[in-house]
Amino acid sequence: WIAPPTTTSTTTDSKTVLLFGWLNGDFKHVEKYAHYYRANGYTAVVQTSTDADQSAIARKQMDKSPDFDDLISWLHSRHATEPISNPTTNISHKHNLVIHVFSNGGIFRLRRLVAAVLAKGFQFVESRAVILDSAPGKATAEAFAGLVSTGFKRGSTLRSCAYWGAYIVGGVYSGVVDLSGHPVETSALFITSVRNQGVDGNVRGPRLFLYGDRDDVISWTYCQGWAERSRSEGLRVEERLFEGGEHVKLGVQFKEEYWATVSSYLESQG
Repeated sequence: WIAPPTTTSTTTDSKTVLLFGWLNGDFKHVEKYAHYYRANGYTAVVQTSTDADQSAIARKQMDKSPDFDDLISWLHSRHATEPISNPTTNISHKHNLVIHVFSNGGIFRLRRLVAAVLAKGFQFVESRAVILDSAPGKATAEAFAGLVSTGFKRGSTLRSCAYWGAYIVGGVYSGVVDLSGHPVETSALFITSVRNQGVDGNVRGPRLFLYGDRDDVISWTYCQGWAERSRSEGLRVEERLFEGGEHVKLGVQFKEEYWATVSSYLESQG
């Protein structure tokens, strides 16, 4: 899904934002995040994530990507990609791309698109910003339990039963299976690094981590740990903790603060 700006841009440059929704997220909920960008002169692309994205990564079938051909051709026309053998020196192109990712599922979908671009001998230009909302996470019993119990009312007996039941199952599973190769873990390594090899490719650009301390799916401590990993590689990193923030609900719970943070960050990147 591609939508043009809702305001007339004052520049001839092509500002583009790619938004990657959480796993099995409803398109209409992800699309709402495009409104801010479109009102600020960006053409928005919304991609939703499904179980097929996670399965392809788990099976190491990154080359079995969906048909991204039309999207990739469009990205070429927007100067959002460049030949690996002849990277662009046009700084304005690099500052016109923003990547906004939600939860682990968003990273799964982005990862597959990056692999498809790489297979054609191209890479994304360096982004103005890579924004990580409620991401990335870790493959732990705690995270599994949080995911399973999110559909129940907070504080309810049903939620508590669902959480602890899933926690026990997750704990047993992690005790017999090496989870270091789980899509959540490998995708977290992918998005927090620019030194990826093979079919993964790299998403270059400064990182903004947005997370809440009431996120039951991806603990804020996980996000902080991954942010530190990006820093250790020399990436420019900023973080924002939203007190009371829940999983992929930050933009709804703290609408003004959320977009003020994003706007300020984008402005700081030139």
